[in-house]
Amino acid sequence: MAAIRVDKKEKTRQILEAAMHVFTVKGYNATKIDDIAEKAGIAKGSVYRYFDSKEDLFFDVFGKYNEQLVENVRKQTEKQQESATKQLHDLLMSVLSHYKALEPLVPLTFEFWSASASASPILRKRIDRMFHNMYRQFRKLFVRVIQRGVKSGEFPGNIRPEDQATVLVGLLDGLLLQVWFDSEIDPIRCGKSFMKVFLRGLSAG
Repeated sequence: MAAIRVDKKEKTRQILEAAMHVFTVKGYNATKIDDIAEKAGIAKGSVYRYFDSKEDLFFDVFGKYNEQLVENVRKQTEKQQESATKQLHDLLMSVLSHYKALEPLVPLTFEFWSASASASPILRKRIDRMFHNMYRQFRKLFVRVIQRGVKSGEFPGNIRPEDQATVLVGLLDGLLLQVWFDSEIDPIRCGKSFMKVFLRGLSAG
């Protein structure tokens, strides 16, 4: 039984990685299950043993990579021995340093945005819920650190951590989008420069 569970987990990973590649290259609409099966080196019918539809596979691909990123970044919020100021700086820089891992998600994000414009009400609701949950996860990471800073006295008590977190997530979203279209932009340098100003203002109240 254990061998079967391991084999199923490995086969699922294999299909998801193949799907990520094919969706990125061909786009959602042009991709066929046959393409994914061929890339994964398995029979078409084998894909349907693990995923009910191309739509489900599409959502699982996006969700898998987003969960990995959130988990990697979450570790920055667990360093309680560090000041909240340093932790907040490191948290933002951690997301930016994972940009290479994020790159495959960019064209997929475009696909989702495009799909949401002409999707059926059911699919639109599913897309909206996915983006809602994704952004909320990232905001929570920043809120946790900012709240810790308020509690320790590093940050003023009259700020709304949720507002600051929303702005920071928006910054990351917009910066990485620009980097995708302009490779001359250095996200790490931009992030460091911004955080110096942001943290100075936050600490000053």
